[in-house]
Amino acid sequence: MARRAADDLPVVQQSDRSIPDGTGLADEVSGVAGLPISCRPKRRRRAREFVAVSWATVCLALIAAAFWVEDWRYGLPTERPPGLVAAAPGEQREVPTTLRSLVAGDRPLLLHFFNPSCPCSRFNLDHLRELAQRFEGQVDIVFVIERDPGQPSSTLLELPTFIDDNGALADSFGVYSTPTAVLLDRDLRVVYVGNYAPSRYCVDPSQQLVRIAVEALLGERDDKRVATVPTPPPAYGCPLPSDCVERAILAAGAPR
Repeated sequence: MARRAADDLPVVQQSDRSIPDGTGLADEVSGVAGLPISCRPKRRRRAREFVAVSWATVCLALIAAAFWVEDWRYGLPTERPPGLVAAAPGEQREVPTTLRSLVAGDRPLLLHFFNPSCPCSRFNLDHLRELAQRFEGQVDIVFVIERDPGQPSSTLLELPTFIDDNGALADSFGVYSTPTAVLLDRDLRVVYVGNYAPSRYCVDPSQQLVRIAVEALLGERDDKRVATVPTPPPAYGCPLPSDCVERAILAAGAPR
């Protein structure tokens, strides 16, 4: 009888909220968020991945823009200083005694105007190394360093070096950009003043102007034809540090 009475009692369903481990409460919270708990870490991970990819894209775009600006900048001719007078072919010019003491003195002289901070000067080093090997014992090559005050004068090549801090030697030949070559014969007469090539790189042998000028001076060519001294193109490269300082002084209205 008592057993039958117990069977007749209504069965009370146990709510999830009464579960002591808190699982029901967590399910309720996840229902408010609209996603099961197992999906929420994936959503956060995807958000972090999206932010990382976005930042990487922006950084790559900025790097590409910086390279493009630099390439565009150095692809333009160097601004020619007003009143500059370039040395004409055939003119005889003097060079400092200290510079003459660096070489034998009985061979043609190639002055390589170089700025250690100029990217174009560094691009040209491989070509200059080839010229030094090609004309070793026939032409003396001297680095003429144009640099900012206090800047190291490293050239990365084992060649004689002359420091032209105030740009006086560059001015005497009408040099206003680096890299620039000045080729003189044995009597210090001007043969060529200008770029090594019409562009930044000296890859095309037919456009290697300084090499052609040296061959013309020596009266030789690899193909047994005598070369003619080329006409120098507009200067491409970096302005001389001394010219930059002078422009800053003039812009400020201060006396030189």
